[in-house]
Amino acid sequence: MDLKQELKKRRDFFDKKLEKFLSGGQPETLYNAIRHLPLAGGKRLRPILSMLACESVNGDIINVIPLSIAIELVHNFTLVHDDIMDK
Repeated sequence: MDLKQELKKRRDFFDKKLEKFLSGGQPETLYNAIRHLPLAGGKRLRPILSMLACESVNGDIINVIPLSIAIELVHNFTLVHDDIMDK
């Protein structure tokens, strides 16, 4: 098993689900701004860990996607909040 390939496979899967979750919304200008940071990429370790935990107990990772998205969005919020607090 190639660890990098396994992580990339899960990251790519998660990115597609995240993009679908964040698509649409009105007003368009606001939603485009909201999507910017979460869709900018990253290692996605938090969502990948939630998927791996699900798989470790023979769960279906599709069931953990809402949790994975929530974890990633909270993480992104903390990054933005930290930047605002640090000016």
